[in-house]
Amino acid sequence: MNTNKFWFWSSVTAIALLSFVLSFYTTNISIRGIEVIFMKRIFEQSGIYEIFSFIGKSLGLTRSGVTCDTTKWKSALIAKYKVELVLTVDQNGCGKFNTLQKAVAAVPDNSPKPTLIILDAGTYKEKVLVGVKKINLIIQGQGYQKTMITWNDTAASSKGTIYSYTVCIDAKNFIAYDIGFKNTAPRPAPGAVGGQAVALRVRGDQSAFYNCGFFGFQDTLNDAEGRHYFKHCHIEGTVDFIFGNARSLYQDCEINSVPSGAKAIGAIAAQQRASTKEKTGFSFVNCKIGGSGKLFLQMAGMIGETPKEIS
Repeated sequence: MNTNKFWFWSSVTAIALLSFVLSFYTTNISIRGIEVIFMKRIFEQSGIYEIFSFIGKSLGLTRSGVTCDTTKWKSALIAKYKVELVLTVDQNGCGKFNTLQKAVAAVPDNSPKPTLIILDAGTYKEKVLVGVKKINLIIQGQGYQKTMITWNDTAASSKGTIYSYTVCIDAKNFIAYDIGFKNTAPRPAPGAVGGQAVALRVRGDQSAFYNCGFFGFQDTLNDAEGRHYFKHCHIEGTVDFIFGNARSLYQDCEINSVPSGAKAIGAIAAQQRASTKEKTGFSFVNCKIGGSGKLFLQMAGMIGETPKEIS
């Protein structure tokens, strides 16, 4: 081998290794006037950095020095639903993606086979849309109090209640496990205009939610259209916090009223069917209702319904 080439590649390899090691501790250390961050950019462009990054992840390490627990990506849902593609999301660099929306974008369009996205614990501040082509998608968190998707739009800021969602599901055959959906917009005053804030909007047919949480105030859960199933879920809000025109079953769920004041009147549901001939409605089976203040199951004004005070 040519001596010059040998020393050139030996130097490149040594510097790449040094850059990789130092990246675990800092991105701004000077070595004889040369910034490490500058060196890193050179190796990222050359492709050498990716090789060592891959080795580091294989050993359970990240660039920030965080040790990754890969056991969190092992899920019983993989066998249950015969999942062939698993995508992982973590804010510390231990997953393939650092946001849910990026992972959703990587889901194959119109896939006949299920895709599973597993999120590590954490609060993910992002507005997420699962488009109509992302069918057969399963999302799993680490518990609805531990893995939370949050955003803070309102009807006023998004030009309409239905657009104020934190997460919107338009795709059919969507399933969620152990994850929280929250709209962090401020609590609106009773009767205020534009303060409605949706945590989740679901339109995709045959969607299901297991052990999930939905948090907000007015209009928390927009159960818009389609056939849906909610099992062992926690849902809370102030007025009309479950609304829409879907045909849905809520089984063994916790429904919590958080009224705006001691004299405020709350209402759980606002089912929006326009005719008694429509095969839509909300069914609540073995659900527990908690919270405080005067509470109605549904306010007047819906077809075929009268107010039903339950507390």
